[in-house]
Amino acid sequence: MTRHILLAIFISAAIIVAGCDSNSTKTVEPLPQKKMVPVTTSQLLVEPIEAILVETATAALPVWREAKDNPPTLVLLSNNPFLQKIPEQLIERARNLTLTDSPAEIEKKAVFHSADPILMPEMAVSAALQSKLFSKVLWIIPLAEDKPMVTAEMIRAQLVANGDISEEEGATIVREGDSVSGTIRNTPWTICRIESLPKIDEPVIFHADLSYFSAIYKTEITTPIYSILAKIGRHLSESQFKAISASVSTSNISGDISLKTRFLGKDVSSLISNPELLQAEKMPELWSQRSKALYLDKLFQPEKILDIYLNLEKQYPQSASVKFGLFEISGQLKDANKAMEYLAEAVSLDRIYALEYINLSDRAYQKGAIQAAMDMLNKASDNFPNDPFITLKKIGLYKETGGIGHASALIKELQKLSWSEVYDPNMKEFLNNLEIEATKSQEAAHKE
Repeated sequence: MTRHILLAIFISAAIIVAGCDSNSTKTVEPLPQKKMVPVTTSQLLVEPIEAILVETATAALPVWREAKDNPPTLVLLSNNPFLQKIPEQLIERARNLTLTDSPAEIEKKAVFHSADPILMPEMAVSAALQSKLFSKVLWIIPLAEDKPMVTAEMIRAQLVANGDISEEEGATIVREGDSVSGTIRNTPWTICRIESLPKIDEPVIFHADLSYFSAIYKTEITTPIYSILAKIGRHLSESQFKAISASVSTSNISGDISLKTRFLGKDVSSLISNPELLQAEKMPELWSQRSKALYLDKLFQPEKILDIYLNLEKQYPQSASVKFGLFEISGQLKDANKAMEYLAEAVSLDRIYALEYINLSDRAYQKGAIQAAMDMLNKASDNFPNDPFITLKKIGLYKETGGIGHASALIKELQKLSWSEVYDPNMKEFLNNLEIEATKSQEAAHKE
């Protein structure tokens, strides 16, 4: 487009000059050129790159936008393409959030649960492409080595069915050799497996999400987790990708990725930051012992697993994932008190493990242990005080057990929040009805 505009200007200028007196001159000011900002790159999984560990893909937006002046290629290692469409009413707010808002504001409006979010974590790549952060996308999908590459038809059908792409975008998806290509959000996409990485000459930004590993990992016996990580590392190192930056998202907040594998986020980041681990004769001790524990778990040997984690605790007393491992194995061994102590220690080191309290609350409720269910929700809200949906679960617990009158203060607390008219348009009415129900319950109790 710019080339055609310049050509038109030059032609117009030539006509004007030709029609003037030969002694007269006219200076044509050149159009301002977009300044090309040089970027520093490192060869991915060959040279060290500080990999930024984040909770969700949306939390990586501040990292991704650092190269927005010269949009690079996004190399996305994930089972989730993060292409959920942004509601039309929020597109401008999403663009501002993506391009200019602080990381803290992004956490508030696009990462942790809130009453008035702008983006869902599943919209991360949509937001990035809307803001033109990337020129192309290479999506590496999880496939077992013995499985054939999925067809263009399968990918098209899945993405359209999920609402990630339109029918028009789906029509552009075609098979090209060992990969699939298409145009999504006006951006060229290549979709491939880790064994068929294409050559990319321009700089890239690399992002890995733990959904990739959760989709391909079965058991430590059939698909050893660190063997998967090493294979990925080798293929990426051979790709010679010139990376500007790298980020890794754990995606535990949404509940899609189990806390049991949260440790892998740090391990992936560590491998990117320390690529010499690929050439090491043996893996780090923590990785090796964790692999043994995962292996023994499938052989039903909890006592041996406990010994492994107790030894790891001595070596790595500040490891939240080791404490969580001790919580899990203590639970298997029916030592509930010790399990809860270990969970509390894990949470003190990494509060995201407090999400387990919500799981424990659900289990307690299913067993009819109502007070225990409420206690677990209280522990969860202590660690996530701004999460209104934990408060909603508390209210729901009161309602289902006939004590909605006791939830009056909680209901009023939620009514003070500004609820999204886009994501939760009926929440105000829902809370108003709950308040009426709670008031009637209180009045009935007073009459008695």
